[in-house]
Amino acid sequence: MKNIFSSRKNFAVLAFAVMILFSQCKNEDYTDYSTLSPSNPTATLEWTAPASMEEADAAFPFTVTLSEPQVVDIYIYVSAEASGTATEGEDFDLSTHSLYIPAYSTTASGELYIYSDATPEDTETVAIQIGDARTANVNFPTEVRTVELTNLTSNDIQLEIDWNNTAVVDGVEVTFCDQVDMDLYVFDDQGNDTGNYDAATGDCPEIMDIAGWDDGTYVLTSNLWYNGIHPSDGSTVEFPMTFRFTQVGVFQGLEVAQPAGTY
Repeated sequence: MKNIFSSRKNFAVLAFAVMILFSQCKNEDYTDYSTLSPSNPTATLEWTAPASMEEADAAFPFTVTLSEPQVVDIYIYVSAEASGTATEGEDFDLSTHSLYIPAYSTTASGELYIYSDATPEDTETVAIQIGDARTANVNFPTEVRTVELTNLTSNDIQLEIDWNNTAVVDGVEVTFCDQVDMDLYVFDDQGNDTGNYDAATGDCPEIMDIAGWDDGTYVLTSNLWYNGIHPSDGSTVEFPMTFRFTQVGVFQGLEVAQPAGTY
């Protein structure tokens, strides 16, 4: 009787322990994680791009920071707003369209890239929206940041002298760039050689940067340095000459075609 009583007592103690364990576990959320106290986190945006800038190759980071970490991943979406007049992929780019903040982390970053553009054009705007209706598990109002892009301009002028073309000589097509070398010389209004031989090389086309020159009148003279085209019948060969002027933000590829020369 004593042994039976003892066993019953032990069984009662075990049952009591199981009841305590069950009562302690009944508040679990059945996800194998501990239960959590509700929180109400906020997020802030750090934006480094200026309100206005001249078009130039530049990268500007932006960061979203949570006030406290969360046990779930958070995504904050980034997009180019239709209100902006600049074109994504041409005038600017985004490193990401989704800021991903992993669980137990507090920050995520992206970059806005602005591209240099030599084409003369009107002032444009980049409008970037950060956050939208899909943002969850954090208080973050949708923010739109705008960057005004003014036209890139330069006082320098690039001059290109181009004679590339083809002709049939003795039944064979020849390319002028392969057989002819033209050089460009710069004289002042008194006919003096300025000593600028930037476009007196073996290149085709020849390129000269007009930068830092004093105001005045200059005469550009083309010189046939070498001609390897010699028709067997002794005839002459004509080929056109084109001057192209480009000033960043002012004019692009302004052409001045010269009549075909005979050599």
